[in-house]
Amino acid sequence: MLDKAVEPERKSKPKRALIVILTALVAGFLAVLWAFVREAGVRARRDPKSAGQLEALRSYLRFK
Repeated sequence: MLDKAVEPERKSKPKRALIVILTALVAGFLAVLWAFVREAGVRARRDPKSAGQLEALRSYLRFK
């Protein structure tokens, strides 16, 4: 014989509001970081000295 199900007084987990807020903050941080990195890459390609260094770095990081 099984006991009858009892509805809990309050929700326990997962805390959806906390998950949504943290996800939004992390996504925003990553978007800003991506924008800074992209802008730095564009500026580095415009400068001849930095462009050479960037190309050398790419050649070192290529998978063979």
